[in-house]
Amino acid sequence: MSTLNGLIQRAYAEEGYVEKASAIALDSKLANKGSANYTKYARDIDNLGLMGCQGQAWCCTHQFWLEVQEFGVDKALEHFCMTRKTYVGYNCFDTYNAFKAKGRVGMTPKLGAVVIFTFSHAGRVIAIDYDHYMFACEEGNTSSNLADRNGGQVKIKWRSFYDSTIKGFCYINY
Repeated sequence: MSTLNGLIQRAYAEEGYVEKASAIALDSKLANKGSANYTKYARDIDNLGLMGCQGQAWCCTHQFWLEVQEFGVDKALEHFCMTRKTYVGYNCFDTYNAFKAKGRVGMTPKLGAVVIFTFSHAGRVIAIDYDHYMFACEEGNTSSNLADRNGGQVKIKWRSFYDSTIKGFCYINY
């Protein structure tokens, strides 16, 4: 059975994946490391007949890919407030707007929410520390730098609830 916990475990398992120099060894975490934005995430979304945007920024595509892996494409589209015809899961701000149109955005982190940043970047809330007002954010196409939106790997970062670069959290009904 597909679950939010399963999705979060998938997100943890992807940490360390690096983008590739070309379409070679896409399934390897470390082989063919490069800066050309080639990933298994874009390939797999492309193979579903949606725009994975191989060779382009992939932070948001990665988040949609996690949904597809855990829930299947139809449920992933539903979770992202999209259909095959309206799919824009490769674009951070368009994804935010799809959630906003359904009244499913806010400024409070919730487990499983997709977080969109003002610097055109996306991540996923995978843990919350309410005592310290911090959340763990799994992000693709980034580095250890908090403001990096093109770092070439999947990283987990701890972020403040009050991070001024947060545009909003996109809430998914699990």
